[in-house]
Amino acid sequence: MSSKAQLLKELDDLVAQAEKQVRMFKSSRDLLYINLSQTYLWWAKANKVKGLLDSLYKQHNLKTNATDGEEKFTRVLRLVWRLDWADTSKSLLQPLE
Repeated sequence: MSSKAQLLKELDDLVAQAEKQVRMFKSSRDLLYINLSQTYLWWAKANKVKGLLDSLYKQHNLKTNATDGEEKFTRVLRLVWRLDWADTSKSLLQPLE
């Protein structure tokens, strides 16, 4: 049976792990928002170079379902995060709250 001191030590360890996890979660979320905004700024510049985005989309077989011809950024996100590129580990693009 565990002693009181040992259980208190384990509790302190759990608290420290939880605090670390919260810091990492917040840091990850902040980095996600930074990367999303930088992706938008990159897209705005790349969109001005005729044919660049279309060639990248074609190269990586990224198609759109948009019928109105308007970019929904799905392909840009898939391009940056390498989603669906024959990798079973999918990136998460939203914080889980």
